[in-house]
Amino acid sequence: MISHKKYMDLTIKLAEKGRGLTSPNPMVGCIIVKRGRIVGKGYHKKAGAEHAEVLAIQDAGKKTVNSTMYVNLEPCSHWGRTPPCTEKIVEAGVREVIIGMKDPNPLVDGYLELKFRGIKTKIGILEKEAKKLNEVYIKYVKAKRPFVIMKVAMTLDGRIATKTGDSKYITSREARTYVHQLRSDVDAVMVGLNTVLRDNPELTPRLVKGKDPMKIVVDSKLKIPKNCKLMQSPSKLIIATTNQASKRDVSKMQQKGVNVITIKSKKGMVDIEDLMKQLGKHEITSVMIEGGSELNSSAIKAGLIDKVLIFTAPKILGNGLGAIGNLGIKKINKAIELKNPVTKKIGKDLLIEAYLYEYCNFKMIFSNIEPAIIDFKKGKFVIVVDDKHRENEADLVIAAEKITPEKINFMVKYARGLVCVPMLGKRLDELRLSLMTKINTELHKCKFTVSVDAKKGTTTGISAYDRAKTIKELIDEKTKPNDLAKPGHIFPLRYDERGLSKRAGHTEAAIELCKLAKVYPAAVICEIIGENGKMARMPELKRFAKKFNLKIIRIRDLVVYINNRNL
Repeated sequence: MISHKKYMDLTIKLAEKGRGLTSPNPMVGCIIVKRGRIVGKGYHKKAGAEHAEVLAIQDAGKKTVNSTMYVNLEPCSHWGRTPPCTEKIVEAGVREVIIGMKDPNPLVDGYLELKFRGIKTKIGILEKEAKKLNEVYIKYVKAKRPFVIMKVAMTLDGRIATKTGDSKYITSREARTYVHQLRSDVDAVMVGLNTVLRDNPELTPRLVKGKDPMKIVVDSKLKIPKNCKLMQSPSKLIIATTNQASKRDVSKMQQKGVNVITIKSKKGMVDIEDLMKQLGKHEITSVMIEGGSELNSSAIKAGLIDKVLIFTAPKILGNGLGAIGNLGIKKINKAIELKNPVTKKIGKDLLIEAYLYEYCNFKMIFSNIEPAIIDFKKGKFVIVVDDKHRENEADLVIAAEKITPEKINFMVKYARGLVCVPMLGKRLDELRLSLMTKINTELHKCKFTVSVDAKKGTTTGISAYDRAKTIKELIDEKTKPNDLAKPGHIFPLRYDERGLSKRAGHTEAAIELCKLAKVYPAAVICEIIGENGKMARMPELKRFAKKFNLKIIRIRDLVVYINNRNL
């Protein structure tokens, strides 16, 4: 048996080579395996460059045919800075794709696309490790703001400097080298004005080879010294100020090449939350705060810190500057408890790495939607349940282009409701099918048109064969208004063009499923009535679904899924 975990572990390690270089893109590695041997490798090197899958395909050449591809992140199926990877995978003849985790960007959707194209696909192999690798990317995509690391170097008694402000150096050279590597990995390093005034830092990764990050100074009144070390590289400097800064000073800074951004003021200070939103708009995906107690406490209170790195040196100062300012915590049971703490020794110092919020552990809440879309595209029924505060009913739904007499018979026999056909208004207008009534007093304003039968190839219109024939006629471009008899035994429903956000009904849900599955925008629906003659509720629906191997989805989940795809 092939060890998927073994190859996925190698894939994640390969992806790691892109750390600090791919922003705002994720780190992605790809390995292609054939007959138990690695025949192709690739990793994403920088934004705008070829994706890992493409590089691995190029490396493997003709050996991609009937191979297995391993990739730590779902392949893209949309045009971004580069073409979609799914097309390359299909063209290369890859037989199977093993994916570490789903991409939190709903536009990607490669898993579904590969399924649609007939490629065997599996997702969730070493998912935890894959999420950990791309925790920055996950946070940025989901929250539209940077992943924030708070780094603190302190003595054993929690001091970051002496009372006079001296802090060079609390920790060992090994610890400082580690921090410099972290600087190279993030998009930006942030400090407050007080840190600039006290330490005059460079904030460069000079102890390691790597990229020089952007420097961000939080300076509410633009009082940064013109001769400080950070001003030596103005193109790498962002100053976050408020409208308290004079326009003249702002203009002078901008003329020197400094990027000055004006942020909302909160109690006379830079609103840190607004700052993070603005940095997100500038495609800064990760920030490491190396500030003093005031900046640290402000960021914590604003709920902006994702990860903390606390370096503790085996030293005691007694009096001195604290690492974190007042958080307003008065009882020990209200203390902030860090999540998933890990400790390691670096030189003489101890590093505690932990999280405040677990963005990397986001749940794939749409896992029930995507398999349902796949089934729907294949011509299988899907059970769609609306809100309990609405109709509190379930419909059997199928794509109209997949309908057969046998499937109509199944709906009539087991669902027992009214067979209807949700359709777009444009097509109904072409067929001159007007609403059944001008004054709609139906409880949920379901837009029934006049009922129809196909004139040719049918008898009375009621049989399963006749109803299937009528439905096929409705979606056939050759069908003209005179080809339909009125009234009949099939009930078209007019889709609300505003979609599920305005009308969360089965009509709209059915059409949205058609759009997601990329089939003709018309469906066949039928209410599910229980054996007792009442509307089937969830316990009975679950038994029904299990008996016939059908997926159940909720309209509310479909709404969320669509909204996230449209971000």
